[in-house]
Amino acid sequence: NALLSFHGDINEGVLNALNSNSYETQVQALSLASQRHMYMSYDKAIALTKSKDNKVVSAAYDALSGVSDINKFDEICNLLEKSPGSVVDKLQLAAMNTIASKTSDEQFNLIAKHLNNTEKDTLYYPLLAQAGNEKAIEKLMQDYHKSQTNKAAFSSLLFKKKKKMT
Repeated sequence: NALLSFHGDINEGVLNALNSNSYETQVQALSLASQRHMYMSYDKAIALTKSKDNKVVSAAYDALSGVSDINKFDEICNLLEKSPGSVVDKLQLAAMNTIASKTSDEQFNLIAKHLNNTEKDTLYYPLLAQAGNEKAIEKLMQDYHKSQTNKAAFSSLLFKKKKKMT
């Protein structure tokens, strides 16, 4: 906790900790890197998603939501397309965070590039809900009326409604 509020430069120390032989140290360093939005640790977080230790793998996927910037959006989406279901939520959150500072229309345009090249539209529903512009909601509504995507689209529409209400 002290390192989270420390105003000095801890980047080198955190990067060294990510290279540690201790899995526990790596888990803690990943959390710190994510919370401090240390974008320079993105490559190491990606590498640690292939760790032999399950806690490190989980922490690495969690960290992606804080260490990924807009320049990593396409890469995160590509990972999302290839990843097992157990990490989909974490990758969706990472993708959402990378584009959160963009306008709704800009977010939709970035997402649309991937929607046009996938057969897994449902992976992008939470991102569409976040974008929340007319085109995004229209896409979710269209897919809500399809039996194979009804539940996933409905869930994302609810997410959008809850988000708007808060």
